[in-house]
Amino acid sequence: MARTIYFVRHGETLFNTQHRAQGRVDSPLTDLGIRQAKAVKKFFEDKNIRLNAAFSSTQERACDTLELIVGHNFPYKRLKDLRERSYGVFEARADDLLPWGHGLGHDKVDPTIETRVVLVKSF
Repeated sequence: MARTIYFVRHGETLFNTQHRAQGRVDSPLTDLGIRQAKAVKKFFEDKNIRLNAAFSSTQERACDTLELIVGHNFPYKRLKDLRERSYGVFEARADDLLPWGHGLGHDKVDPTIETRVVLVKSF
């Protein structure tokens, strides 16, 4: 049986607007982040996409995004393995202070920096 997997990033957060590293610390979704999640919900509805399973990291920003997309009554599983890495003393600090950030002239940003929401659909 074929499966389609949808990966959705959490909506914009307060720390995103402040250019701060989040790591495992959380900040709330902004009004834009809420609208982004609702736009994903509308996309799924317009395309008649029906999900039969959903997974999220344990970060509240990812869970809040997922709940806005699928509703509060849709059962989903929180997976610790989808959590963002812990950046220790760098969490909640300005992005340009990060040792891997563009602010220090580095070209590469750590690829695990963003939390993920995973939605799964079966045919």
